[in-house]
Amino acid sequence: MKKIIFVIVGAISTLLVGCNVGNASQGDQQTLSSINVNGTDAVKNNLLGSGSASSLFSIAKGPNGNVAVGESGAIMYSDDGESWNMVTPVSSNSLYKVLYVASLNRYLAAGGNGEIISSQDGKTWSTFNWGVYNKDTNSIQTPSNDILDFIVNANYIIAVAKNNAIYVINAANPIQSASVQKTAINTDLKAIAISESGLISISAADGSLFYGNFNSATKVNNYGWNRATLFKQNPIQKIRYDSIQSLFLGVSESGYLVKSSDGVRWSSPIQIAKNISTPIVYSSNRGYFAIGVFNGLLQINYSSDLVSWSTETLNAPTPVNKAYDLECFSGSNDCFIAGNNDSILHLPESAGLNDGWRFSSDQYNTILKSGETITNDGGHTLVYLYKEEGKLLLLQTDGNFICSKKGIVIMMSGINSVPAPNGSTLRMKVDGTLEQYVANIKPEYSRPRYKSYDSGESGTFLVYNKVSDGIEMVSNGLENKFTLCSFK
Repeated sequence: MKKIIFVIVGAISTLLVGCNVGNASQGDQQTLSSINVNGTDAVKNNLLGSGSASSLFSIAKGPNGNVAVGESGAIMYSDDGESWNMVTPVSSNSLYKVLYVASLNRYLAAGGNGEIISSQDGKTWSTFNWGVYNKDTNSIQTPSNDILDFIVNANYIIAVAKNNAIYVINAANPIQSASVQKTAINTDLKAIAISESGLISISAADGSLFYGNFNSATKVNNYGWNRATLFKQNPIQKIRYDSIQSLFLGVSESGYLVKSSDGVRWSSPIQIAKNISTPIVYSSNRGYFAIGVFNGLLQINYSSDLVSWSTETLNAPTPVNKAYDLECFSGSNDCFIAGNNDSILHLPESAGLNDGWRFSSDQYNTILKSGETITNDGGHTLVYLYKEEGKLLLLQTDGNFICSKKGIVIMMSGINSVPAPNGSTLRMKVDGTLEQYVANIKPEYSRPRYKSYDSGESGTFLVYNKVSDGIEMVSNGLENKFTLCSFK
């Protein structure tokens, strides 16, 4: 983010303790609540998370709760999908996939250096010991290639990894039964999916799509994986099997969709979005959808039939700009997005597809999301943007933008010295400009008079950062930050 310069135009109010904050003390003891921009409270509620800054790559749901895994061994757990807590990691290896396996009555997660870990309750994890017999050393060894995806069928784990490795592991006897298989092309293998009849499709970094079947895959030392096709210009990064239409669905980061009924014959790529970073999922009350990123903002791409697609900017209160996994779980229609900065977006069953997402991260409270406007109801309402433990950020009836701690003003925009009879608004423009607009009696004052220039970042959000204890403008997935008001 470029240097941000605040320019104040018009009448300047002197910054004084107690300057027009008579109503502010009324909110000091109020608790953090959900957004209600039509009333006096415009505070966004953020849910509990981990407080660290890892990317989350995969999310799963089981009878004991929800689990998300990610970078540097990060594991998060929630029993309700709303409040999340960090779990003690097993190691520092990144975890790229997590599943709940009903037949094994446990969660499995896999990732860096061939590591697989397991848990029965989602909270206490241990190493899942497995290995391949090396006849040269007459020993059992765990391969070191990063596992990027895996499936489980009939207690067999079939995992795809870097360096053209396919690991087939009998979960009932993981030490003795594991085998290493390969395709005919030396490339990193990215994703795997299996149909109800046991057909398997694997995508690779070079754009190849390979096919096989479960029966042949579980034969030790089988090397029968064949390439079905090659999408070199738009490599398929995510692949899933859709049981509704009995189709394999593959998507590329450049927004192209391909389909196949058997994993062998694939449709020509059709671009359905500018970017897709998650698999396509199906929700019975919402249809098909996938998530991508454009201009620094999450976008939702949706369709009822996999033919006609629409794209909208995701109306979610989060500055997170990367999405790695999207899951909708059968039986509940709860949907989750796993993203960067330990972020999880949750879409409850009854919520609308675009406007019901809830953001989870205990480090940040979102105050103004990109493109959002807060108004003080024509100058009649004192709007609390943030309030917690005596710390306040509010839009006053006179149009001033006030930051205070325990009744002492820390920062005030000072754009207006008298009440604004026609009201005022605070807007986080999509171009990264924080703009305050005051409508006064005199026409010459009816213009934006508090702006941040040269933020240089679309998708900028105004947030409260618990770690720094301040109000910040953040962009680029929370990597760029500017402190507007510090409570320290």
